[in-house]
Amino acid sequence: MRSDVRQSASIFKRSVRQIRHWLEEESKSASKYVYNTYIIRIFECLLLDL
Repeated sequence: MRSDVRQSASIFKRSVRQIRHWLEEESKSASKYVYNTYIIRIFECLLLDL
């Protein structure tokens, strides 16, 4: 019984770590997209002012 609980807890912790990793990766990707879009808009504004 105890080994089942330990195994379930271990699987749960591993799943939580994996989900946290996925969320961090998604957050980084979203941040890069926003940053790149912002930079592109700045360059567009600079080019239009020329």
